[in-house]
Amino acid sequence: MDYRIEIVAEDSPRLFRQLYKVTMKTMRTAGMVLAGFMSLSYFLFAFTENKGGDLRTALLYLAVAVLFWSIPWWMGSLSYRKKLKYHDGKIPASVARFGEEISLKDADSAYHIPYDKIKKLVMTEDAMVLWLMDGRAIAISKGPFTQGSLQELLALLKEKCPLLKLPDWK
Repeated sequence: MDYRIEIVAEDSPRLFRQLYKVTMKTMRTAGMVLAGFMSLSYFLFAFTENKGGDLRTALLYLAVAVLFWSIPWWMGSLSYRKKLKYHDGKIPASVARFGEEISLKDADSAYHIPYDKIKKLVMTEDAMVLWLMDGRAIAISKGPFTQGSLQELLALLKEKCPLLKLPDWK
C-alpha cells in the first residue's frame, strides 16, 4: 500500500522527560536499586547498633536513590529550557513523515531514516521512540496526525518492519 502519514507537533517538557525516561532506564533502575539497598542496610545498622553516623549515611543513600529516580524529569526540563532559549522562546513544530522512509524535520535538523535501520520501538504516553541500529534513539511526538491515522502508521510499520514487535499505542 502507499501510505502517506504525517505528524506535526510542538515539543513539550513532557516529551523530553519521556525520552530521558526511556533512554536512561537501565542506569536509572540500577542506581535506584543500589542506592536503595545501601540505604536499607545502613538503616538496619543504625537501628541495631544505635549509631548516628549510620543513620546519616542511610539518609544520604536514600537521597541518592531519589536523585536517580528524578533524573528524567530534571534532565528533560533542562533540555527543553535550553532548546526554548536557543529558539528565542518559541519552539517550531516538528514534522514526521512516513512514506518510503521516515523523514524527521525540526528547527535544528532533518533526518531521513530507512525502515531497515529501526531496531526497536518503544511507546510512551507522549511519544514513540525509535531505537536505531547504531544506538541512537529518536523520539517522535504523539502529536496530531495531519495526514493518515494511527492505524495506518501501525500498518505501515508492520509492513516495512516485519520483525519489529509493535506495542499497543492508545
